[in-house]
Amino acid sequence: AEEMLYFPYYSSHVDDKLEFKNNEDGMAYFSLSQRSNSWSSLTWDVDRHCLNSGRTYTFHAQIRVHSETPVTVGVVLKDFRLEGNNNSTFHGVAVCPPSSNDWVICQGDITLGKTLRESSRVQVIFLPTKQELNPIDYARISFTFKNDGNAQIMSIADAVANCWGVGAEVMITSQSNNPADVIVATIQSVASNGAITFKQLNNLRKLPEFTTTSDADSHKPGFVVSEFALLSRNTQLYSANENGIGGHMIFLNTPGVPQILEGLSFVNLGQQGKMGRYPINFHLCSFIPGTLVSKNV
Repeated sequence: AEEMLYFPYYSSHVDDKLEFKNNEDGMAYFSLSQRSNSWSSLTWDVDRHCLNSGRTYTFHAQIRVHSETPVTVGVVLKDFRLEGNNNSTFHGVAVCPPSSNDWVICQGDITLGKTLRESSRVQVIFLPTKQELNPIDYARISFTFKNDGNAQIMSIADAVANCWGVGAEVMITSQSNNPADVIVATIQSVASNGAITFKQLNNLRKLPEFTTTSDADSHKPGFVVSEFALLSRNTQLYSANENGIGGHMIFLNTPGVPQILEGLSFVNLGQQGKMGRYPINFHLCSFIPGTLVSKNV
């Protein structure tokens, strides 16, 4: 019952005394005041389903060791192996600055390997370098997702893949019933078989797992067919834009003269609130068969 008092946090040994306190500044913290063993630590179990290989997390905590001499504390993930030789493996997360009755900040990054997800159990453990039983306080503990090193792969038609290059931006429409689930990603590599590898534009945002399917399977319940759009163009028409006032393009009085505008990128064009000052404007052109405006962004 005592282990459930501060769920999901608990002490690693049943004889330890774990308390929840507030300091004079109002900061809440855990205090392990009676450590029965040099390995005694505040700990908690990590959900193994969150331990996907390749993901990087930033660990942050504040600790205080009640000691007259500085004590360094290391933070590790303890990987339990209940099969075979029953040995446990420790994965380093962070090394805290030495503490001597003062609060110090512990911070470090850890990139998860494949073995952690296969573990029987994973715990977070704080390990002092000195084999002593000094009380230790813990506060402001967090693991924050930093990035996902795993590339995302999707196969598309060879004819399209051959036109797309590394570094180009691609938009993938929502693969769910929520239109906000649109993805904008950067092409990392293009294989000859049409397999495209993507990386995320922003390291703080992980690309969701792809759930799209082909047109042939679109009749199946729950399946949504996504569309691809290449956002990058080799030719860009760019204009400075201040308060909605940018450049504009006019095809003026060209009846019978076909105009082809294809494969361009328009950035900051148009003049908000002004008639006729659109990014693209055909004015007094009458009938111009053969005119084509397509594949522009």
